[in-house]
Amino acid sequence: RPAHDLIVAEEKKPTCLEDGYIYYVCNRCGYSIAEFLPKFGDHVLGDWYTVTDGTQNDPGESRRDCANCDYSETGTFTTVASGICGLTAEWVLKGTGELWVYGSGKIFDYDYSSQPWYKYRAAISSVYLEDSITYIGRRAFEKCSNLTSVHFGNGITEIGSSAFYDCIGLADIVIPDMVTTIGEYTFMYCTELRNVQFGSGIRSIPARIFSGCTSLRSISIPDTITSIGYEAFSECAELEYVSIPVTVSEMGSSVFRNCPALCTAGPAGGGYN
Repeated sequence: RPAHDLIVAEEKKPTCLEDGYIYYVCNRCGYSIAEFLPKFGDHVLGDWYTVTDGTQNDPGESRRDCANCDYSETGTFTTVASGICGLTAEWVLKGTGELWVYGSGKIFDYDYSSQPWYKYRAAISSVYLEDSITYIGRRAFEKCSNLTSVHFGNGITEIGSSAFYDCIGLADIVIPDMVTTIGEYTFMYCTELRNVQFGSGIRSIPARIFSGCTSLRSISIPDTITSIGYEAFSECAELEYVSIPVTVSEMGSSVFRNCPALCTAGPAGGGYN
């Protein structure tokens, strides 16, 4: 006899907290069957993003969404300060400690203490860069001592020298694949830095980029790298292991100066030791 000609009569999509189902009915004989769709589990919430900008007098609205269902959370925030940080880039520091850079193009280069958020630097706990921002200026976030996380946008291609110099609260850094150039001293004296992940766009590790990162224990350099600048990892007191690919053909002087814990620095197949 012919198989049932099932059509969907009713459907309820599962969410993170509720089960779903699909109810089928045969188009010919009325036979019915239900398919159980289990719930996903706990919500998987993304980062907060700004829905409505706030001012120093009126709160703004932020939101974060679940990756698996339609659930979202909203909140309000106060604005501590805001201003211009590039020809077409602006910034806002929220009361939550989040500093957002939005607009487009490059963040200005700065000299010591000339950053527009300098007097608020101890209040900055995280930095968010929108996708349309392409360049982080020289010394932009230098000495933001309570900065613990940096959320790079997808448009960043260059990070200026000393951009995160002496940010002693940073523990993890993931350099996006879009970044092709990093300046000297960028993460120097980030004493809590423990984990570094290089993107595929980097070809050269500049001078003294991780000098004085005393909590860094190991680092794996990708095979896209061809050169390492002088004293790039100097004074990393806890550094024990560095994997250097065979693609590295040039190394500056004193790359591992004053690294007393270092046991191995080289590729698995031999090379620098």
